[in-house]
Amino acid sequence: MVVLPDEIWHHIFAIFEDYMPLKNWRMYGSQPQLNHQGPAVLREVCLVCRQFRRIAQPLLYRTILIEGRNEEKDIQTLMLRTLVENPQFGEHVRGVSIDDAVDHWWARQTLADDVVRKLILSALRYLDLPPALTGRLRDALTDCGLAALEVAYMPHVQFVDCTIPDMKSPLPWMLSGILGLKEQFAFPSYENSGSWVFHDDEGYHQRQEEQISQSIPKNTFANYGFPNLTEVRIRTGDSKEGRTPAWVIEPLLLHPTLRILRTLGTDWFGQELRDLKWPTQINYNLEYLDLTEAIIDAEGLKTVLTRCQGLRGLSIELPDSRRERDGDFDDWIIDYYKFGNILRQHGRNLEEFNLHTAEYEEDHSPGEGRLGSLRELTSLRHLKVSKDALLGKQVEGEPSPLSFSEALPDSVETLHLHWSEHYLIENWFNFIRRVFNKDVHKLLVEDKTPNLREVRMERGYNESKENEWPAELKVGGWDVEIVDERSWQKYHSSGCMRTIVTLSKNI
Repeated sequence: MVVLPDEIWHHIFAIFEDYMPLKNWRMYGSQPQLNHQGPAVLREVCLVCRQFRRIAQPLLYRTILIEGRNEEKDIQTLMLRTLVENPQFGEHVRGVSIDDAVDHWWARQTLADDVVRKLILSALRYLDLPPALTGRLRDALTDCGLAALEVAYMPHVQFVDCTIPDMKSPLPWMLSGILGLKEQFAFPSYENSGSWVFHDDEGYHQRQEEQISQSIPKNTFANYGFPNLTEVRIRTGDSKEGRTPAWVIEPLLLHPTLRILRTLGTDWFGQELRDLKWPTQINYNLEYLDLTEAIIDAEGLKTVLTRCQGLRGLSIELPDSRRERDGDFDDWIIDYYKFGNILRQHGRNLEEFNLHTAEYEEDHSPGEGRLGSLRELTSLRHLKVSKDALLGKQVEGEPSPLSFSEALPDSVETLHLHWSEHYLIENWFNFIRRVFNKDVHKLLVEDKTPNLREVRMERGYNESKENEWPAELKVGGWDVEIVDERSWQKYHSSGCMRTIVTLSKNI
């Protein structure tokens, strides 16, 4: 065999490291791209010789993807045993995908098992965690908390992809990165349901409320600050109806190195905003926030932009009515005028902004007003929005719709125009499409946005592609491409076909 240095073999073996793609991250680990064949190759490589084992084994533990696997709950239990018996493996982990939304019946049956119970108690004893944190883990473990316990063994983790139940998971505050700071750390309150499993552990006594919210000394438990954490993706456990209050994930906004936060099914409306523990705490390090299927209004948008003042990218996708079940959302109204005012006041540093409202408008009346001119957002380069939300509609008694040239800043480079569900009636859609194309054509001809290089328009599925962009609308220097794409796939839905018209500037 050719003798090669370890560095070259490491580069070769790294090709087989597992990975969690960004595409369809909302799919709870069910993406077809996740075939996990790479780790199987690495396991075989470890058996070849000692050199290969030394190089390949850390790669096996560098990225651990459990979410979406068959028997994932049992796999998580086995992983905890591995981490307890060999804590050094956790130090190799840089990326992990894990499920903390454990089925209650499974938890009671499994955690009551003497072997598993002893395993968890061993895990708790090994970790030098603050007493309040240990207590909360104990209380949560009957319903959830296994993921938080395992992540505590991964001090160098950089990326966490996880699913949590609506509000009981201790994982967000485990990942807060403030366990080593002198802060009054307040925990989410919920009914104590887990201590029955661990109440007889030696040295454990029922805590008083003041002990739960005790002050954590500075420079203590520094291993659990996760100083390398840069990205978190967090999903609500119920893929259709569940929602996670904003105050549950709020501790993540305290982490000093987190750059990207993607959320699915969060609630930034009404009482959930009033329950935020640190409403005046400003985050300067978070650069991108994705609020997928989020219940949010103008006040919620203001909270996000004033709290996260370092944001360069913000994506908001409103859900359909299923996320509202068992809640009081009669007053949830989307006022585009207010959204626009807040963007002009607090969103001037944004380079990317996405607002998708089609599913909301399918179950509600269309949003009120328009965002209006975004020309004051001089850093904005990439914009995704529906035409009506941006420019407004022709409504009697309302101001006339803006033109694209009046609404777009000079800095904009790409414009993606979302589909609007109220265009479903064929005759109405054909009329709207002609007006739509006329307005976009005017934007290109006026040429008042010097940096614009791409316009994408979502349309209802049109197999023939006829009339999507007629030849008479051809503009010199711009190429036209019309394709069909499957869009808006979800865990419980295969999505739908859309016809996409893309206009690209020749450079």
